[in-house]
Amino acid sequence: MNGEGLDMRSLPRDPEAAWWASGMVGGDEAYGGRERAVAERRVVPRSGGRRILVVEDELLIALNIATVLNQFGYEVIGIAGTMADAVRIAGERAPDLALMDVTLEGRGDGVETARQLQDRFATPILFVTAHSDRGTLERVRALNPRGWLFKPFSPRQLEQAVEAAFGSV
Repeated sequence: MNGEGLDMRSLPRDPEAAWWASGMVGGDEAYGGRERAVAERRVVPRSGGRRILVVEDELLIALNIATVLNQFGYEVIGIAGTMADAVRIAGERAPDLALMDVTLEGRGDGVETARQLQDRFATPILFVTAHSDRGTLERVRALNPRGWLFKPFSPRQLEQAVEAAFGSV
């Protein structure tokens, strides 16, 4: 990942169109190599927007989340698919909030990654996950996150969850 700028202006401007274009389909095997470098690159900033790090290992979902957040006025400072990438980006770019999937590639899941971001950088966490089992929720609750949002969700639900997370910061 080389930190070059990613121009998101070519993506749909309407949050609903951007979101539903993917159908929230996962299984993005191409999230590696050049595609991963593209995903981590800085997303077009919005003036006055709060800085958000998206930690999601499914590239299509991550890009849709980033697009919607940008369109709602937030600045997405990067997308990470692994714990190592999330910690590095957070250290370099100081997010105001991290949107964290529970399942990540490689070593360390989203709960451990969130713990690292909180301990090292005091980064508030909003969990975004498809996992709602009791064990996962107990691990998430132990970190006192700013909230959580269960997949699938709409752009409006995402905006409301982020607004609530920032309201509690």
